Amino acid sequence: MNNGLLFLGGLLAVFLAALFGGPYAVDWNGYRGVFEEEASKVLGRDVRVGGDVAVRFLPTPFVRFEKVRLADTTGQTGEPFVRAESFTMRLAVSPLLRGEFVATEIELLKPVLSLVPDAEGGGNWASLELKPGALPFVPQNVTLHSVRLVDGTISIHRPDGGDMTRVEQINGELSAETLKGPFKFKGTGLIGGAARDIKFATMPPEASGAVRFKAAVNAEAGQNSYLFDGQIEDFSTKPRVTGEFSGKIHVAVPQASGGAASNEPPPVFDLKSQVKADARGATFEGVELALDGVAEPQIITGQATAQWSQQSRMDAVLAAKWLDLDVLAAPKGEQSSIPGLKQLFINLMSGLGTGDAAGVRLDVEQVKFGGERAGSLHLDVERRNDATTIRS
Repeated sequence: MNNGLLFLGGLLAVFLAALFGGPYAVDWNGYRGVFEEEASKVLGRDVRVGGDVAVRFLPTPFVRFEKVRLADTTGQTGEPFVRAESFTMRLAVSPLLRGEFVATEIELLKPVLSLVPDAEGGGNWASLELKPGALPFVPQNVTLHSVRLVDGTISIHRPDGGDMTRVEQINGELSAETLKGPFKFKGTGLIGGAARDIKFATMPPEASGAVRFKAAVNAEAGQNSYLFDGQIEDFSTKPRVTGEFSGKIHVAVPQASGGAASNEPPPVFDLKSQVKADARGATFEGVELALDGVAEPQIITGQATAQWSQQSRMDAVLAAKWLDLDVLAAPKGEQSSIPGLKQLFINLMSGLGTGDAAGVRLDVEQVKFGGERAGSLHLDVERRNDATTIRS
């Protein structure tokens, strides 16, 4: 009896020693080629692991790949489609015993996603697809409880490979019930040099393949915030987005007399518009900008277009029946001036993004300026890079 217990105890000791010590004894870098080959088959693109490979079973199973690269088949930027300093996957123990692959947490350290739209409405993402794994140890049931992004970047390029825009310092958590969604993300990022809170959530795909989603970009008090509620179609080939775009637009007014900063909150426009967008550009129909918290309604309406396939540019044609420029172009309690009006439109043009150019035509039937009701106002404002030109 005692000998039997000692034998079982010895087997258990050997088993635990193998679990704890086995992965350390194995040089997993020798299996790098196998991992690269299988990942390339699953994603339909070359996958390369330039750093070490680590595998542990206990106390928590995990797999880590360092310096991961997913190829860009177009070669337009000279950069991989996706690269990351490391990819770490932590796995649940009990599902592994049932043959299921449940990732309790995935961490991507410094991931960089490089997107390049083309003139046909597609882009360098078009050939990317998930295929079933061919090797017997590749599981079929995958659940993503948490994907942590640490110091990530999304870089969007022009078709010629030049930089268009970037979202940097992305930190947050992505979760999904399956690899097909629905997805949720909550985190932060740097957009146009300003810190933003970023959230989005998708619904399960519809029968047509369209996916409904909501996205929100918020900031600290006194800065612009945006909300989108719509759907995306043909995501993997030529994506098209339609829906309602809304937001709060804060108008930066000139400083008070003497150069002192004002403690009053800036004027705020409530923005609403219907949007249709693809990889080449977007149209904004039914644009409405309603000034918040004023006695007399002040509403600007119109339409706008944006393009980013060749150069980044936004144009808007706007009109209003009545605008109080003393509210918009001067600190509270003061009257607007020509320099203040000029600074107002420079601020508005800079708010249309950091692209190559932007243009706005504004027609107002009646304005209040310098404390007096004046006649109509007609302005054409053009911005090219950092230079703004105003014509009346």
